[in-house]
Amino acid sequence: MMKDNGHREKNTIETYLLQALDLYDLAGLACGVRVGADSPLSNAGLDEEFACGYADFEEKLPLEAGDAFHCASLSKLFVGAAALRLADKGLLDLDGR
Repeated sequence: MMKDNGHREKNTIETYLLQALDLYDLAGLACGVRVGADSPLSNAGLDEEFACGYADFEEKLPLEAGDAFHCASLSKLFVGAAALRLADKGLLDLDGR
């Protein structure tokens, strides 16, 4: 169960996204935050999705939390991080052929 300050953190994240949207002149932003229920953190159980701005700026279609983004070369970071985690666990040999 989410502790009392989860509402405050939700408002803080939404405020930050709205400020960033304006400051960086972006069409839209989305963010998801999940903290496990067993976490020792004060916001244990927080599970929120946020979206603001437009999915299609020209058509003024609002962005929704479930909308997909084109991540292009950013996916290389995720693949690299996953490969290093597998190597740390001994499940992948980075020097193998």
